[in-house]
Formats: sequence, C-alpha cells, structure tokens
Amino acid sequence: MADKDFAQLETTQFSSSQTAGLAKHKTTLIVGLAVVFSMICFAFGFFMGEKHGIESTQGKKHEELVMKLQNQQKELETLKQAVEKNLDKEAATSQVGELTFYNELPKQSIVPEPLHASEVSTRPAASNIVDQPMDDIKAAEKKLDALIQDEMKTTSRSFRVQVASFSAEDDAKNFLPSLSKLGISPQIQKVNLATMGTRYRVFTNSYSDETNAMRAKQLIKEKLKIDGILIQND
Repeated sequence: MADKDFAQLETTQFSSSQTAGLAKHKTTLIVGLAVVFSMICFAFGFFMGEKHGIESTQGKKHEELVMKLQNQQKELETLKQAVEKNLDKEAATSQVGELTFYNELPKQSIVPEPLHASEVSTRPAASNIVDQPMDDIKAAEKKLDALIQDEMKTTSRSFRVQVASFSAEDDAKNFLPSLSKLGISPQIQKVNLATMGTRYRVFTNSYSDETNAMRAKQLIKEKLKIDGILIQND
C-alpha cells in the first residue's frame, strides 16, 4: 500500500508540474501575441495618420491652385471688359469726329481770292529790274578777279618734301635709291647751319600742286616709315 501510495503521489506531482509549464508557456505566448498585435496596430495607425496628413496637405495645395486659377480667370475677364469698353469709346469718338466733319463742312464759307492778287504781289518794281543786272555784273567781276588771283598764286607756288638730313654726303647719296624705287625723283641740298655745321638734306623734286606733294609725303610715310616735312618753295 505504501508503495502504491508513493507511486500515485509522484505521478500527481509530475502532472501538476507539466500543467504549470503549459500554463506558463500559454501566458508567454499570449503576452507575445499581445505585444506583436500592439506593434502592428501602432504601425498601422502611424501609416494611416501619415497618409491622412499627406492627403490633407495635397488637398490644401489643390484647393490653393483652384483658387489661384479662379482669381486669374476673374482678372482676365476684368481686363477683357476694360479693353472692350476702351474700344467702344474709341469707335464712338471716331464716328462722332467723322459725323462732325461731314456736318460742319457744308456750313463753312469760302471767300474767293482775287484773280490778280498774286500777279500784283509777285510783280517786281521797275527800279529793281534796272538795278538787278548791275548787281549781277559786279558780282561776276568779283568772282572773276578771285579766280585770277587764285590761278596766279597756284602757278607761282611750288612744294617739295624734305625727307631726311645727313651729316655725311655719302650717307645722303646712299639714301637716294630708296626714293627712286617709289617713283620719286630725289635731290640733295647742302646747307651750313651755325649750330650743326654742314648738313646734306634730301628733298623730293618740286611739285606745282600741293595735293601731289602731299601724296608723295604720304607714300614715303607708308613705305619708308619716315614722316617728311612739306615745304613751300620761295
């Protein structure tokens, strides 16, 4: 009996401990499921809240765009009405002006101008007719005298260009071919200077026209890089 009772007691203790382990495992499982469910609920709530916030923000932006478009349409309508009013005013003004012109034109009086008025005003006096030929003759004589004087001055004047000046005659002679290559006839003039002694100046031949002398001077400047001096002969 004692062995049977002991065996029964041991079996009972083993069953109770197994039941307690299962209960503890169930509790842990329930707690874990509760935690997971809570996390899922939190994540779902956070996602829905964020989505709702984005949708509300997009909804506000959409409403603002709609309001802006409506305001722009109103402004365009206002401008269109203002332009139409201005066009109507301009058309009315032009029509009034045209009607006024055609209505007032027949009422205007025209004063006939005398037929001989222009002839009397433009007809020169007899004294002016007599004096005018004398004035023309005097003016022509003055112009002729001026032309004669200019012609005399032109024929009596001549020009040449001084190109260089050397202290040695050989240097001056060696320079002459440079001018001859340009088609300019050169010449050498010997002068005695108080401060510099004897100098050998190189000139171009004389030109009767100042324009030709200036052309020679410009040619020398372009080809030989020498700015000569234009001299009027005595």
